[in-house]
Amino acid sequence: MFPTAPVFSVVSQPFKRSQLGLFQGKTKQYGNNVPFSKHKTRRTWLPNVQRKRLFSETLGEQLRVKLTTRALRTIKKHGGLDNYVEKTSAKILGWEGMRIRLKLREHAEASTSTTTATKTPTTESGSEASSSKVTPVVSAGKALRQKLRARAELKRVAEVQPTGWSARQAREKAMKALGLDSLPSARKTIAYLKQQQNDLVKAARFPNGCHPIETWLALPDLETDLFKDQKDGRIGSTPHGVPPIMAVRYVIDDQSDELRYLCPIMPETVSGSYYNNTWTTIADDSCRIGVGWFQYSFYGTGVQIGTSTSSTDEDFYVKVDSQSWVAQHGRGLYVSPPLQDGPHTVSYAAGQLYFPLFDYIVVTAGPSTPLAERTIIVDDSDSSILYNGGWSTEQPSITLDPTITPFQNTTHWSTAVGDTIKFQFTGTGFSIYGTLSNNSIGATFSATYTIDGVPTPASMSKDTSDGLLMTQFFAADVPDGNHTLLVNITDLSQPMAVGFDFLTYNASFTSIGQMPGYGSPPVTAPSRKTSSAGAIAGAVIGSIVFVGGAILLAFLLRRKRRARTPQDIERIKLRDSGGWSELK
Repeated sequence: MFPTAPVFSVVSQPFKRSQLGLFQGKTKQYGNNVPFSKHKTRRTWLPNVQRKRLFSETLGEQLRVKLTTRALRTIKKHGGLDNYVEKTSAKILGWEGMRIRLKLREHAEASTSTTTATKTPTTESGSEASSSKVTPVVSAGKALRQKLRARAELKRVAEVQPTGWSARQAREKAMKALGLDSLPSARKTIAYLKQQQNDLVKAARFPNGCHPIETWLALPDLETDLFKDQKDGRIGSTPHGVPPIMAVRYVIDDQSDELRYLCPIMPETVSGSYYNNTWTTIADDSCRIGVGWFQYSFYGTGVQIGTSTSSTDEDFYVKVDSQSWVAQHGRGLYVSPPLQDGPHTVSYAAGQLYFPLFDYIVVTAGPSTPLAERTIIVDDSDSSILYNGGWSTEQPSITLDPTITPFQNTTHWSTAVGDTIKFQFTGTGFSIYGTLSNNSIGATFSATYTIDGVPTPASMSKDTSDGLLMTQFFAADVPDGNHTLLVNITDLSQPMAVGFDFLTYNASFTSIGQMPGYGSPPVTAPSRKTSSAGAIAGAVIGSIVFVGGAILLAFLLRRKRRARTPQDIERIKLRDSGGWSELK
């Protein structure tokens, strides 16, 4: 009998993550039928994993790794650790092997740039001069990546930090607009630019020069998305002091069956810092812009893709519906502009991302979005969450992974016993996520989670890592219906701080129109704007009628007084001795 294909497949990843132990603390089990026997044998065994210090020629130091004996023999055949991680495919290397490869590449690029910058002419002659020169050998791929990275850095600096040339252009523009004969001073130029900014804001709020009331009546769909912060996907303050209406969003995990992956991937299960303790990365270079990485179809008015990478300035690409690929720049997080309510498809390509990690997708719901049994995600800054006590949004002294940020980049922190959180929802189950700060040895954190008047105490384990994002504090299944959740902190060791990031619940309503307590859609809100416009118009018209009536009454009384003659006064005196009161 010939061996089947699984025999030749990769049994396990060669490198092991030290913080998770041997094979993540698990053992391998298998069983087989003994020939000529009705009994079945079963064997439990630990894989042969060794702790070694392997020398890296690129780093010039020993690397402490945990790897299988089979991989150790293969490394010797390749001629060292550096050659092994560079020539072995990402699917075989796994998470730890790719981390070592990335470390070697970054060090090699840094060494190349340093050597090129510090290389100076030498006065030596002959063979000594030729031997002292260092000629860095850079492959075409590395040179292209360095060139793209330098170009992206120049673009970022040009966009963020004004240069002397841009200041000169601004002064020339101000001179032409103000009709001056010479370049204006810096004070006049800044005043002109501020005036231009105010004019643009007014034009955006009240187009065509309409009166504010006419604009509200004629354009009920005037949105506050002009004030939306695209950096973290949060709706900012609205004009005229109107508080913003928080959006309704649902979340999709990276390992959901609704996602369509377009290239080979590597899913992974981790112990924290990611939603549902999972993330997915690319297995090869085919996930670039030519093919794409993954795709998701939805009904809604916006989408947010939670992807992170080890570098702060990387290029990736996003395509919405039938549009062309649009280049993005950053750590991989994407927040779409407001979309028309209806069906959409978003596609994501890795671009130049180094070891990207895809975590979740968040969809902003619209009237057409089906929400039954969806996992609704509510940020800590949502107005539906009520805080009582000393909660603060200022982050305490804590060391976080720079590649990962809290959801919507906000967290509510507490350092005192007795602080509470209250939230009402309609669904069948919920979960609360956050992080702990200053979690020293022996520190404790516990809270009471009261559901519809029934308290349930719970505490975090003492081995919870400090600063581990998206840590699940509590989760429970509840029957379908309206529920009230009250979280009360009962024990918190000093100087520990607990941070509340977001909560999720399984919706039992079918759309935002049937969501209890929801007044109007967050993106297009004609009902709210129309009602406010009608109220303003009614108030203005009523004021005009009232003032006009008062003016008319005063005018008639004044005419009546002026029409009286001395003969009229004498008749009043003879008719009524108290008639003088009419003249007072």
